[in-house]
This record gives sequence, C-alpha cells and structure tokens, in this order.
Amino acid sequence: MMMLSFSDPSVRMVARGKAVEIEEAFKNLCTTDIDFKTSIETTTKSISATCARISIWNKTLNDVINTNLHVPVIVGNKII
Repeated sequence: MMMLSFSDPSVRMVARGKAVEIEEAFKNLCTTDIDFKTSIETTTKSISATCARISIWNKTLNDVINTNLHVPVIVGNKII
C-alpha cells in the first residue's frame, strides 16, 4: 500500500520533509484503527483486506500531506 501511494511522483514530492508526520500517521493507524489493524494482522490476501489497507492508508496520507490519492472501493468483487 505504501509502495502504491508513493509510486506517484507528485506524492513523493509533497512528502519530502514530512517523514516524521507520515511515520506517526502509520503508527497511529496500526494502534488505533481497528479496520486497518485487522487488514494487516489477519489475512492479507483477501480483496476486502487489501482494499481496506489501501483505502485507509490513502485517506490518511491525503490528510497528512494534503494530497488527493484515489481511495479505492470494492465493486463487484474488484477493487476500483
């Protein structure tokens, strides 16, 4: 999920100098967001777990560094 979000050059540019804030946001998700925590602690291969990880992370990163990453959803058993 991080590789996906940071594969966008504009995200990498905006993220420069904000490593501490990004790391804290990730740590916070891992300790306080039950849906995110479940998506990384239980099955990581399911469509729902994959979508949850990407969606929650992208929303969080959007908030932290003011980007506009797509937040995927599941439609017809596919991540869109």
